[in-house]
Amino acid sequence: MNVSSPLEIPLTVLGWLAYDGIWAVLGETGLAWLPFLLLLAKTWIRAREKMDEDEAAMTTLRTMENRAIVMFSVLVLAAQPFMTVNITGMNFSKKECAPGDPATSTTVAGGSTGTTFDTVFTATTLGGSAAQVPVWWYGVMAISSGLTNAAIASLPWSPDLRGIQYRLDTTSISDDPELLRETGDFMRDCYSRARTRFNRESPAYGPGTAYPDVTAEDIDWPGSWFFLNISGYYDSLYADVPVRGFPVDATRLSDMHAIHDLGG
Repeated sequence: MNVSSPLEIPLTVLGWLAYDGIWAVLGETGLAWLPFLLLLAKTWIRAREKMDEDEAAMTTLRTMENRAIVMFSVLVLAAQPFMTVNITGMNFSKKECAPGDPATSTTVAGGSTGTTFDTVFTATTLGGSAAQVPVWWYGVMAISSGLTNAAIASLPWSPDLRGIQYRLDTTSISDDPELLRETGDFMRDCYSRARTRFNRESPAYGPGTAYPDVTAEDIDWPGSWFFLNISGYYDSLYADVPVRGFPVDATRLSDMHAIHDLGG
């Protein structure tokens, strides 16, 4: 069976393993047959209300035969687990493309996707190596996944801008103490001061101004185009102490103060 992503492989198996457990409980307790008993009682009561005993019995029998066939068909096709699904038997199509080239797809099998899902979701952690799926739902999943993947494959190549933005927004620098420290120094020595000056002077920006492409999101970003390119902001702000990796200019007034503060 083909799915849309590596994560969908173990989650599909996990979901149907849960269904198998629920179905086992329904079968062992007899609750799976409760709809048939309710159908018998409902059909018999309606027939008795509208006709005499002999006619009611024949009507009940004919009605039960027709409805029982339908209910048994639904039970066998859409409720009874039958088809087997497991991690290694599932795969997804990985779309690969580059600007100017037609898109291609590679089939990646479950368990060898190259992601951490291969080690986190295993037969041991899932509580079973395979799950049983009703025939109807197996067909529904296969057809819907096939149509979805065919539609995705037909789309033209374009950068995943939303995915890029999400990854940037969720990227953390906490694993790199040095980068975290340097970012904090920059925020204190440069960005916070530039933002304070911006708030104090309140220059006009946005559509109809001298800076129509500048937005509030740009101002909220430490790498702001406005602060980098407009005179009086980053071009005139310097760190209070020398920064490792950047040479000290003894002729620059700000560096002279920094050297003096350090006792140089």
